[in-house]
Amino acid sequence: MKVTITCHNGHINQWNSQPLIKQTPAGNLLIASAILFSGNSFSSVNSFAECLGVKFIKERRFYDLQKIYLCPIVNAAWIEEENNVLALLKAKDTVNLNGDGRCDSPGHKAKYGTLCK
Repeated sequence: MKVTITCHNGHINQWNSQPLIKQTPAGNLLIASAILFSGNSFSSVNSFAECLGVKFIKERRFYDLQKIYLCPIVNAAWIEEENNVLALLKAKDTVNLNGDGRCDSPGHKAKYGTLCK
């Protein structure tokens, strides 16, 4: 919530209910992060907030925050970790790759662990 206060002398002051990060309320970003990183869905957490009578971010804003901030961070972390693991593997003389090729689903070949088309 943002409140703009004007006194009788014309002084204007603004108060925000939470700090802003690049004009985005920090709490909204933290809520969107917590939902995504905990594996919850927006609808379940929103229902919880409604039961408590708590004002909550809108679903569209949640997905916008994911797209703008959270997904790029997750992707960057994934790429960094992937590069670190590949660098460790490249530094070794021998790498033993093992896998479990048991694919019991219809349309899969257990011999190679591949999908049949």
